[in-house]
Amino acid sequence: MRTSRFRNAVALSCLLIGAGSAVTCDDLPESLLDVRVGADARGTQYVKVDEDTRTLWLPAPALTPAERRGYGTGEINCSGGPFVMVSPEIPWSLNTADQVLILEPRPGLLGRHAIAVNETPVPSGTATTPVWQLGYSTQVSLQGGGLRAGATVEPGYRQGPWEAGATVSVSSEPGLNRAGAWAAWQPSETVRLKAVLAGSSALGAPGVFSGVHAHAGNTVPFLWPELKLTLPFDAQATVETSGGFRRSLSVPAGELSLLGIPLTHGTGRIVVTLQDPRGTVRLEQPYDIKTQQLAAGSFDLQAELGTVSGALHTGVRGALSVTDQFTVSGDARFSGADGSASVTVEHATGRSRSTLGLNSRWSAAGTTWNTQASSSWGTGPVTFGVRADIPELAPAKGTYATLLGWQTSDVLLSGELAYVPQIQQWNAAATGTWFITDQAQASLQVSRSAERLRARAQVLLRPSEQVALRADTSAGTMALGAHVQVDPQRSIGLNAVVSPAGNRGEISVQQQGPVEVTGRLTSTGQATMTARGTLVAVAGNVFAATTQNGGIILVKTGVPGIQLKVSALGEATTNAEGDAVFLGAKPRGAYQVTVFPERLPFEVTVGAERQEFTASADAVTILDWRLNFSRNLWVTYVWPVQPPGETPTVEYDGELFALDTTGAALIPQRFEGKTGLLRDGTFQCAVPWPGERKELSCSDS
Repeated sequence: MRTSRFRNAVALSCLLIGAGSAVTCDDLPESLLDVRVGADARGTQYVKVDEDTRTLWLPAPALTPAERRGYGTGEINCSGGPFVMVSPEIPWSLNTADQVLILEPRPGLLGRHAIAVNETPVPSGTATTPVWQLGYSTQVSLQGGGLRAGATVEPGYRQGPWEAGATVSVSSEPGLNRAGAWAAWQPSETVRLKAVLAGSSALGAPGVFSGVHAHAGNTVPFLWPELKLTLPFDAQATVETSGGFRRSLSVPAGELSLLGIPLTHGTGRIVVTLQDPRGTVRLEQPYDIKTQQLAAGSFDLQAELGTVSGALHTGVRGALSVTDQFTVSGDARFSGADGSASVTVEHATGRSRSTLGLNSRWSAAGTTWNTQASSSWGTGPVTFGVRADIPELAPAKGTYATLLGWQTSDVLLSGELAYVPQIQQWNAAATGTWFITDQAQASLQVSRSAERLRARAQVLLRPSEQVALRADTSAGTMALGAHVQVDPQRSIGLNAVVSPAGNRGEISVQQQGPVEVTGRLTSTGQATMTARGTLVAVAGNVFAATTQNGGIILVKTGVPGIQLKVSALGEATTNAEGDAVFLGAKPRGAYQVTVFPERLPFEVTVGAERQEFTASADAVTILDWRLNFSRNLWVTYVWPVQPPGETPTVEYDGELFALDTTGAALIPQRFEGKTGLLRDGTFQCAVPWPGERKELSCSDS
């Protein structure tokens, strides 16, 4: 291929610039044609074309730099500018009636490219800004004439690697009153130390915990090694996964390899959305990770030491992924004379997965040992499995089961048959789900043991994105439910139960937003109302939110009333200072902030509709997006003599703005403080910056 193209270029050079040649650039036939490369219109161009010899010359600006290199075999300078000779390998057709020239793209000639997708952008702005938070929740319930009420407040402080907080709960039931506090230090992204006074155990020990807790871990994501794409044009690509990863990037035409797309545990899809001259193109790649959530080299280790309800307590929990397929995990806990320990090893590859676990519990009454083992494997739509639970390490007391599953896009079936040798008992269970349409599904569960036969049927309907209906029946009891999303902030739920013991019903209403309010009323006369939220003070602003967990993202726009969305964190509206806050960010997590152009006020213009960034490991990530927004003033200029002359304009700092027939124009806020020049071709005068005024005249100077 390269040899033939080289020969064509040499022959052409001899033709045009060879010694004694009488042919010049301007001797080539020339036509004015509408040029298209595939679906991409390149405009009306002067083209040098000879259909007899199938020779085609295009103006260089009609091709991208990559196309000039890949599709061209030579270039000459003519009186109309540089022209590129199109390779004979590129098919083209000429419609002389419509004067249209169409080239068929050949992406294989545009080069090979590789992009590492997991290299996320650097943080747009980070800060060790102090953050004050006040979480609160209240609950009031009334039943049988009795009133119960309670409230909890959780003040907190964060700055850089330091955190501190407290919890105070008061209730009409004295036994529920409590108070506690904690402080934490995170010297790095992988290590966190926490001291707790009268709080909860992070390892699940029951009772009130006081002591210290340490956490160290490093998660290495699974990476899809290579996703190959063939692109005829340069494009804007968005790469998304079912696990929540999202990144937008510019990609070149040609043979493209996207490397290292981070994935999460389980089954999902990689979705690549392309915007190019063809329009929107969507490509999908399914993936299935049959292993633990930790990839090779990842680990998670927690330990705590203190007291639980007055007794000495210590605990440890850890997991290590030796390889992508082999994981070891375990935990141990000691509280006074009681304790427990367990260890589990797991191996997973493809659709095969095997686990072996051993656990023990001890107390003053003695020690017990138990072991569990399971294995599953699949082929096509079928999955097989076996399982054994052996208490006290006595095989005769164990339960042994075999499992069978069948899964297609429309049907999901699973069944289990278990046997207990000691009592010679067989148990069986089966579940089936039929996905009738995207809006409807039905399921049936049946189980059989020596004591009884149980069955349960359920139907779920979603006639629209705002409405969900449910019907559930079991043991002579029928449950009906409906959920209606009135708007993004409000929802209503209705539930009714018809049973031999009597009919019951309830209605619930939920108000979402900065304060989440839920009300519930039942047919038995019980009424409950709860409210929860968080007040956050950061960078001189106070915001209301529904959660106080995770890092904080502060987006600065400089314009109040702008609706923003941050991927996976929800929506918010900028306050009077033009700032918006989002809670729940993961350290070093990749996010995208989006503005809705259709919701912008008339006087506000925006540059980019979205911006990617990486959250800081500190408490606050500050994204300064103020240069992306321009606030304008709608000003009417009044002439001393009416009507004004032709083409009236106003000039601020060298930039001209045309006025409409009423003398009005939008003036960007960036000219604040500047003096303008009003003119109409025959008259001109100076006008000041309008400030808050809607009308200006020469006399205002």
